[in-house]
Amino acid sequence: MYTEEISIVGSGNVAFKLGEALRSVGVRIKAIYSRNEVSAAKLAELTQSQVVRDINELDSELILICVADEDVYSVIQKLPLHKKVAYTSGSVSINQFDERPTIGVFYPLQTLRQNQPVHSGVIPLLIESKNPEFLDELVHLGKLISPKVLVTTSDERIKYHLAAVWLNNFTNHMATISRSIIDENGLELQMMRPLLEETIQKLVHENPFDAQTGPARRGDERILTTHRSLLQGTRKEVYEIISRSISETYQRK
Repeated sequence: MYTEEISIVGSGNVAFKLGEALRSVGVRIKAIYSRNEVSAAKLAELTQSQVVRDINELDSELILICVADEDVYSVIQKLPLHKKVAYTSGSVSINQFDERPTIGVFYPLQTLRQNQPVHSGVIPLLIESKNPEFLDELVHLGKLISPKVLVTTSDERIKYHLAAVWLNNFTNHMATISRSIIDENGLELQMMRPLLEETIQKLVHENPFDAQTGPARRGDERILTTHRSLLQGTRKEVYEIISRSISETYQRK
């Protein structure tokens, strides 16, 4: 059973949500290290831990690295080789750290914001380690806070990450453009809410391929031309590319 203390490096959204989740199931968070001392202090208060000003002061057995993907390698290189380290990146391959005997991945496949609950209540976790014993420890730790824990390879994880960007980041950006069109034209935003809710329900309960509707799927060039005339710049380019992708997808079918 996993009983060791944990220290966290980082104080962003992932650090807050994982720190809060782990603390809530009785895992002791011993220390927080972050370049942002203000947010580090808030996270330390939330997790009933302490802030350290030097990463080398972290003396817990497991150190959880919750920093931006581009900073993962440089941060881990500062830690002693004997330390157990797990990082939360979706895109950084574990093969970069072959010299470390106990290195692992503890990646939350979820959109996280520190001041908002996860509406589904679930944070799926992708786990990886080349050390079998450490892998078991990370799996056990993951199961303390999530019903969905999956052991993956780095190659599988980056593909999950890519799929997640399409599903979450791109979908959210489409919604941003949609709202901008509503706002810029003085239209009623609440009229879009039932459509948004219906779209989400279809994505949850149906195959998205079967749920697709709209002028691009139907090949309705008249409506597509009208829409193009209302757009310009990047928005028009995005509309063209997505409409072409939809059209080609259903032509192939």
